[in-house]
This record gives sequence, structure tokens and C-alpha cells, in this order.
Amino acid sequence: MRKENKLTKVAIFALLIAIVAIVLVSGTYARYTTNLTGTDSVQIAKWAWNISGDDIDAETTEYTLDLFSTIKDTATYGTTNEAHVIDGKIAPGTTGAFDIQITNKSEVDAEYSVTFGEENPLRAAIEYSTDGGKTWGNVAVLDVTTTAIAQNETVTVPIQWRWAFTAEGNAAAQVDRNNADTLVGFGDPADQHVTVTATLQLDQVN
Repeated sequence: MRKENKLTKVAIFALLIAIVAIVLVSGTYARYTTNLTGTDSVQIAKWAWNISGDDIDAETTEYTLDLFSTIKDTATYGTTNEAHVIDGKIAPGTTGAFDIQITNKSEVDAEYSVTFGEENPLRAAIEYSTDGGKTWGNVAVLDVTTTAIAQNETVTVPIQWRWAFTAEGNAAAQVDRNNADTLVGFGDPADQHVTVTATLQLDQVN
């Protein structure tokens, strides 16, 4: 009886080993298996600009606006420097100009706009033009509405200002202008300044 039990145990053990072997073999050789990897890459288009000769970056919040850096004489239609006013200051009979140059160095098409503002506490009679002095108006005439600018394109925004020495109209208009200008000249030195801001907006087009 013991011999039969021993044989039975041996048979069962052998059977278990066979079953395990079959499972291992079937797991190794009897299944389909696939492992795939797909990869793709693309470069990001750059956003880059040059404003009036200066490259800007993500940290740039201001650009050069040298509107009053060169003060000319209206008597010579702005062709010669003003010789009768102290350097760096303006008075009736002075004028000047500056071009904002915008270069789209980006790898996308874009659009730009420019909004101008003026701080002029004493209301000095400063006029502005964008057409070479053919027409004059307040600072708002300088505004540039949204305009397309292609990749690698450069556009120029011309700005001209003047404090006219003579008034348009009759003699009475000239007297009024002289009186107003004189009050500005006698004004509080803390208020004797004119500040022009030009806010440039650059946007990618979709």
C-alpha cells in the first residue's frame, strides 16, 4: 500500500512538473507580441523684432523714441538746427522729427499698431504730422491702426512735431498765439515739459 502511495505521489509530482513546463513553454513560444515606438519632432517658430535698430527680447518693455533729440528751426523748415534756443529745450519756432522703424524678424506674419499720448501740462501749442508736414494736428493724428507686417518686413512710422512761430489766420490770431505762448514761457518750471509716449502693440496673426 505504501509503495502504491509513493508511486502515486511521484506520478502527481511528475504531472505537476509537466504542467509547469508546458505553461512556461507555451508562454515563451506560443503568443503574438509587438512593441512599437513612434517619434516626431518639430521646431517652434521664433518671435523676434527690431525696433529702430534695437533687438528686443522677452524682457524688453521700452524702446527708444528720440523725438526731441534733434531740435530744428522752423524758419528753415527744419533743415538746420535751432541756434536761438538753449540746447535740449523747445520754444516757439522749433521743430523736429523721428522715424520709428519696425522690423518683423519673426517666423510668423504679424500686425502692429501704435498709440500716441502726450503730457503737456501748460498746453504748449505743439502740433504733429505724419505726412511730412502737409497737415498738422494734435498727438492723436499720429496713431497707427492695426496694420499687417509680413515676415522680414520693415515699416517706418514717421513722426514730425513743431511749435509754430506764427499762427495761421489774421493778426488777431497771431496776437492770441503770442499771448498763449508767453504764458507757457512764464509757467511753473515743474510744468514746463512736453512728454510724448508711443505704445507699440505687436501681435501674431492667426
